[in-house]
Amino acid sequence: MSDDEEDASVYDQDDDSTPPTFWRASANAVEATDLAEPVTFQDAINGPDQAHWRNAVKAELKCMVK
Repeated sequence: MSDDEEDASVYDQDDDSTPPTFWRASANAVEATDLAEPVTFQDAINGPDQAHWRNAVKAELKCMVK
């Protein structure tokens, strides 16, 4: 089998195939973590990720001043 034929056989999969089930599980996990975002500014700056939120606020304010 030539390299071209070998490459074609690897990529000749049905384009209409559905993704494996484990992809769906990881997508659901990402959505679940997105729900944990703070609702208010106070929640953000007092929560477990406060350092990240404070840095993000500083960066946004710096962009507005320029």
